[in-house]
This record gives sequence, structure tokens and C-alpha cells, in this order.
Amino acid sequence: MSAWTDIRDLIDRHDADSVAARVATLTADERREVAKQLPGRLKELRQLHDSWRGAGDHAEALRAAGAGTIESATSVASWLTRRGLIGARERVADSGRLLALVRRRDPAWQVTLAQELAGRLRGRDSSYELAAMLIRDTGIDPPDGDGFVAGWVAACVQERDVAAVLEADPLLDLLLPRVFRAQGVAEILQWENDPANSMSMLGGLCRLVERGRLDRQALLGECVARFLRGGTALELRFFVRLHHALQPASNEAFLRDYLCLLPVAPGPVAELALDHLREHDGFTPAELGEAWQALLFRPEKKLARAALGWLDRSARLSPSHREEAAVALMAAFAHPAYELQDRAVRLARRLGLVEAVSSAAHLLPPDLRRDFAASFPTPETAGGEDHEGPPHAASTGLALGDISPGDVGPGDVASSDVEPGGVASGGGRSGGGSPDTDPGGVAADDMRLAGGAATAGVAAGGLPLTGVVPGNAELAAPPVLPPMPPPLTTPGEIVATIERLTDPRDLSPMPEEWWLLPRREDIDPVLEWLLIERLMAALVTVAQPGDEGARDALSRVGRVGGDTPLAWITAACRDLATGHVPEFAMPTCAVGLDRLIMRRVAELRRALSRPGLPPVLLATPTRSSGHVDPGVLLARLEAVEAAGAEPLRADLQQALLRLPRRIDPADAARAARLGSEAGRVVAGWMAGDRPRVESSVRYMNDGRDHFTEAPLPGRVSFTSPVPWPDLAAQRWTGLDLIDGLFHEPQRYGYGRGRFAGWWAFVVPSDPEVAAAHLMPDFFYNGGLRSPGPVVLRGLAGADGGLGAACAVVLMSQLNHDDPGERGSVGDVLLSLAARGVLPGHELGDHLGRLVRIEQVMVTRAVPVLRELDRMGVDLWPVVAGALAWLIPAEGERPAAGLADLIALGVAGAHPDAVASVPGLAELAARKGSSRMIKEARRLVAMR
Repeated sequence: MSAWTDIRDLIDRHDADSVAARVATLTADERREVAKQLPGRLKELRQLHDSWRGAGDHAEALRAAGAGTIESATSVASWLTRRGLIGARERVADSGRLLALVRRRDPAWQVTLAQELAGRLRGRDSSYELAAMLIRDTGIDPPDGDGFVAGWVAACVQERDVAAVLEADPLLDLLLPRVFRAQGVAEILQWENDPANSMSMLGGLCRLVERGRLDRQALLGECVARFLRGGTALELRFFVRLHHALQPASNEAFLRDYLCLLPVAPGPVAELALDHLREHDGFTPAELGEAWQALLFRPEKKLARAALGWLDRSARLSPSHREEAAVALMAAFAHPAYELQDRAVRLARRLGLVEAVSSAAHLLPPDLRRDFAASFPTPETAGGEDHEGPPHAASTGLALGDISPGDVGPGDVASSDVEPGGVASGGGRSGGGSPDTDPGGVAADDMRLAGGAATAGVAAGGLPLTGVVPGNAELAAPPVLPPMPPPLTTPGEIVATIERLTDPRDLSPMPEEWWLLPRREDIDPVLEWLLIERLMAALVTVAQPGDEGARDALSRVGRVGGDTPLAWITAACRDLATGHVPEFAMPTCAVGLDRLIMRRVAELRRALSRPGLPPVLLATPTRSSGHVDPGVLLARLEAVEAAGAEPLRADLQQALLRLPRRIDPADAARAARLGSEAGRVVAGWMAGDRPRVESSVRYMNDGRDHFTEAPLPGRVSFTSPVPWPDLAAQRWTGLDLIDGLFHEPQRYGYGRGRFAGWWAFVVPSDPEVAAAHLMPDFFYNGGLRSPGPVVLRGLAGADGGLGAACAVVLMSQLNHDDPGERGSVGDVLLSLAARGVLPGHELGDHLGRLVRIEQVMVTRAVPVLRELDRMGVDLWPVVAGALAWLIPAEGERPAAGLADLIALGVAGAHPDAVASVPGLAELAARKGSSRMIKEARRLVAMR
């Protein structure tokens, strides 16, 4: 029996101690034989376990075998830290066993292993204990890597008396400063909050400070330096608590650093800095102004409120601070919180700074602008002195209270682009958009939404308020989609594009079980989809079978694994390079519109290796919105007919879905002259046979409509309210892939469509279809999952037809925790408004419903809507639709932020439509002085 047979049997019995004893008796040749067999045995064992568990119960035995037989110290370190061996969630406790084996090696070999192990550690690594033992045995300095520091911290906090362990550790003075810099430490210490707990790092450090072992001021300096290096609130949580626990005395050592933290530090850090700054009275006016402005530009109301209190106290105590106070108050006028704007107006009056801050009054909401205007002295109250500046308000016929950003009417639409078919692109607040408008073009259309002469805002007392109302508010759609990349014309361009989409480091030869999708993280997902489309088209037009030049070029394409379009395209490239003829197979686990995406690449791969390949693909988009120009599609069909070929089935159906809604009559007549079966299908589609898809959204709860209590038999039942789409085409088309998309989607269960970000580009003229298929995956464990900005960008390219399902998708993004992610909704809504296709009523209706079922918060929605209002978007339909659901009954607790939403309605209400909002008049008639009731009264007064 060979040595490997003995070791393998012991590994299979999970007997790590016996493995260690047996390898100690092996000869050099036997050790080499065992070391050679270990990787293969690991591969066999991993087939029995999932990737999270590694080798499971065999891990310790395998580690002992490797530590005792592998010759190189570097290779031993690689073996012991291998994730495929230990797994992501498993832990091993074999340091003593491994140390006994390692001590049999040469001292220089042990030093190398210690250095290699310490350099490979990552956070809570099972190999830390062995690395620490070897470092202490060999006497070398610990490495500079973060992993060893994180492992040291994790080991310390497992002890009952952390202070005693730290005090006895000879590495304390060397490693403690690194704790404040190392990545991964914050995750380990994030839950520590009690300085009295002896089993915590927080408690241990505080005890060492009390004993004089550590210097309080030095630790405070490390905390402040960590704050200045930046990080998230979670990453800095422990260091904020340590700073508080050290109870720093008031001193001037870190005052300048605290000032630097105010603008951008996470809220808890900024609050800590503010507490220390307010205790100091020796700031110069410039330093005070810097601090006030930094705090008032932050979104947190608590910090901004504290800044206004600090400003009030300082400006009243010292007249020299008035200039800086005026600048800070102008910043407060732009704060998103209404109550802070109101307080800033009152402070300006109290401190006599009304004239000094008048240039920023246009940032206030309409009612506060009226209050602010009343603060101006008239010529009579000012002692009859004349004021320099623009004419008195009476001479212009305008008063400050009569104008607001919402008071805009229909304006002229500037056509900045005309399509070949003679259709002008553009649209206004009251106009319709063109289906051929490309929102992903290089320049967006300028939309003039407000007319009338340019008039400066003038207060009732005659003092100018510059910028209260712009003369022509221009609304421009942001470039939410990239421009179309150029076609690929050579095999070399195909290879270069694949390399652009992949990370070459991941394309090196690897074992088959490690094949992964090597996608670049820094590439725009929409651009990625456009390049995939260009690759598919180029494989047909450029990489023809039998072309030796193309074969040589495509042989350089690397292997990409998985059921993804890129994987199938690279497989097709290898087929062309090798002459392989694949069988047709549909990718597995495709849901929703993923089926059509993957069906196209699958049929293309099969067709490339067989006779009858058409000379061109039909569905390659001509616009980054996903649309195909009708004239271009007809030219492609004519080329296919001239070659005597038939278009690919999925490609033909995708081309139909990408046609715009409005077809030029000349193109319809041209299509009627086509003679093939595919040509007749396209001609019928262009002539008006395209079915109309009806969509709606119900909120299901236990098999019933949540809002109407109507039973919904035969449908999926949910235990909490969930928006569920109803989708049905006017008729069946006989085209299987299209008919499958144009009817109610199934519930996908766990996991979403892998390419959901591309779905809107599959059906750019039917955005409700894409949205309806996205919705089944929105709710997971009773919570709303945000669709993501890529999905929203796809909807931004729609040429109309946005309804209830699109509204739910758009409003669901307002549920995201990140304000930046929520802001992506604003870009899309601005783009839709610029083209006149914003579904305002549906957006408001479903915003109100989602708030009612506690899946979206008004406080998250209002800042986005307020920014759109400032840009000139007509938001009254959105506000009115939401208020219909959100006005509380008598005694009912209103949704947080409802007063802000009503105030937004005051800014842009349609006076003749105010009375149609149900419950608004009753709310305004209630007794009380809450801001919600005040805003309701202002809104009702506009009738």
C-alpha cells in the first residue's frame, strides 16, 4: 500500500491527528507524491460540498497533509489560505497541530511561511493564529497588511479580560496605531458600545488609559486622524464611540480638524465635531462662517438646526459676525427642510438681515417668499428714503407673492432635431413627444416651458429680489443613455470589443469549475448591452465561416463561462475558429424577457455554423433607446430576401418589438411590397396589426385586491400587500415569443432576471410590458426591492405608452436608502417630462398607494420632486394623485412629510383642479395649527 493510499484513507475518515502523525514518518519521495495528489483529491471532495463550505469536514485533514508534505513555504501558505479548502463560512481550529508540523522545518523556511501567511490574511481568517504563533516564534516584525491587524483585533476581543491581554502583548505598541488605519477592523468592532465591558476592545483601551499604559491625547489624535481619512458611518462607528468614551477635555488641539470634518463627514462624526466646536468661543468670524455654511449645506435637519441656533447666539452676542451670518442664512434658504427655511426667514428678520439676504429669496417656497417680502420696509416706513435699484413693484404689475416656479404656462417647443422621416423631436409640458426622438443622443432637446417677458422679482417695498422667477425656464433632458457605438467592421474589432467587455486577468486558463463571467465593473451596463448587440451583428456580417483571416483573429478570444450573452458570443467565436457545429440548446434559468435575449444569442450561435445564414440581423438597434428605424429594418429585410435566406425567428420577433409606435406611411407602403413571409409579417405590423397591450396594477393581499377588497381567484396570493400587474394583449399574434411577453407574467420566485436592466431595451415601444415583467421580483420577504438605475434608464428611452406598471417601477426606486440612488428617478422623470410623456397621474396614484402600504416614504420622495419642480416640471398631477390616497381621516396619523408634499402642491397647483382632490377641503377646515393643515388651507385658497 502506497503512502498516498494511507493518507487518503485518513483524510476520508476526517482523522487530522493521524494524518499529522503519518506525514511525519514519510520519506522525501513519499512527501512529494502526497503533495502531488492533494489538489486532485480536493477537487473531488469539493464536488460533494457547496462552494461556501469548501472541503467541509475534510478540511483539517487536508491542511495537515499539505503543511507536512508540500515543499515550498509559499505553496504551503497558498494551500492553507485557499478558500476552496476552508470555505467562506467554515472555521478550523488546528493551529497547534500545524505548528508542530511546521517546527520540523528549517528556521528560514518558518520565517518565510510566517511572512507569507501574514501577508495573505483577510479579516477573520482561520490562519491568523498560526501566523501569530510563527511571528512570535521567529521574532520577526508583523507585516504591514491589514489582514494581520484585523486578525489581531478579532483574537483580542475573544478574551475575557481584553485589557490584560493587550497589556501583556509585546505587539501592542506596534499594532495599535494600525488599528485606526486597517480595513476590516470596523466590521469586527462595530457592535461595541459599552466602555465598562471588560470583554470589548472599547473597554480594554479605556482601562489602559486609566492605568496610564496608553496616552489619552495620543488615542484622541488617532481617532481624529481616522475621521479625517473618511469612511462610512459604519466604518467610523467604533472610533466615534471610543472618542466619546475617552471624555476629552475642552482644548484647542483638534479644533481646526473638527472644522474640516463638518462638511462631508458622516452624521455621527459631524455631530461629535459640532459638540466640541460649540464649546469654544475664540473663533474668528471667517471660521464661524465656514462652520455654519458647512452644516447648513448638509441634508441632516438635526445638524442644520444646531447650526442656526449657534448662528443666532453668536450673531446676537457679536455684531462682527453679522456678515457671515447673512451668508449662512442664504445657504439655509436652499435647505430641503421647510421648517429650517422658515426658521432662517425668522432669524433674518430678528437679526435685521433681511436686505442682506434678499438675493437668495428665490430659493424659498412661495408662502415663505410672501412672508419674507412683508419684512421689507416701504419708502414710508424707511423714512422716505429712495432705494436704488429696479423700479417699484407697482410699476411692473407684479408682487412677490404673485409669482412662483410653478406659475408657468404652455410655451414654445424648440425643435432641435428633425428625423429623416420629417418628424420633429421634442415636446413640452403640454405637448406630445415624438416616438423617433432618441433620448440617448449626444445632445438633449431644449424645452421652453415658460413664456412671457423676463421680469425680475421685486418685493412689495421696492427692493430687488434677483432670481425669484427666471424669464424662460428651460427644461433639458439629461443624457441618461449613451450614444450608439459604431458598427464593428473587422474580426479584430470583434476581438477588441470582447476584451473591452472582459477583464483579461480572468481569461487566463483556469480549472473548469472556476469559470466565471469576467465582466468589467467600470463599464456602463447600457453601453455593455449596446456592444453585445454590435457583436451579434458583426458575427453575421464580418465573421463568415471559412474566412481564414477571421478564424485566426477569433482564435484569440478567451473562454467565458455561464449562461450569459457574452459567454454564448465567445462560444460562437470559438466555433467559427475551430469549425465546431453546436447543437441548439436554450440557456437554463431564463425568466421574463431574459428568454428572448438568450434565445437570440442561442439561435445565432447555431446559425453561424450552418448553411442558410442571413446576410444581416434585423433587430440590431439603431438608437440607444433600443428602437430600430423602420427604413433601416426594411433595407435589411430586402437584403435578406435578395440573398434567398430567411431571417432568424427570434431575431425577427425582436425587430418587430423594436419598431417605433408611429410609422411613416411611405415606410408602410414600402413594406407592403416585400414578398417573403417575414416581409408580410413586418408589413402587417407597420400597417397597424400591432396589438395594443392593456395593463393595470392591483395591490394583492391574501388573494384579494388590497384597496377594493375584490376577490382575485386563481391568482398568486400574498400575505402582505404587493403590486401585481395585469397584462393582456388585444389579440394573439401567432408569434410565440411576442405572445409570451404580451400576457400576464408569472411569479419568478427566488432571484430576479439576470439581465433585467436590459429588458426595457427589448420592448422600447411597450415599456409597460417591461415594467410588468419586472414587478414580480420587486417584493422579497415582504419588503420592496428597488429596481435600480439601469432599469430606470431603459424606461427613459420609451416613446410613450407609460402607465401604471411603469409608475410603480419608477416610484419603487424612491424606496432606496441611498439618496443618490433615489435621485436617479429624477433624471428619468426629467427626461420623460422633456419629451411630454410623463405619466403624472399614474405616478401620483401609485406613489400614494405605495406610501399607504408602507413601502415608500414621503420624506424620501419629496426632495426628488422638489428638484423637478425647481427645474420647471409640472408636478401637480403627481401631487394630486398622491394626495387622493394620503390625506388622513380625522384622528388618523398622517404620513411623515405629508406637509412638504402639500406645500409642493401649493407651488405648482392648477387652481381649477384643486377642488377635485378628495378630502382636501375637509382637511383645510379642521381645527388646529399644524403645518399640514396650514398648507392645506393655502392650497384650498388657490381655487
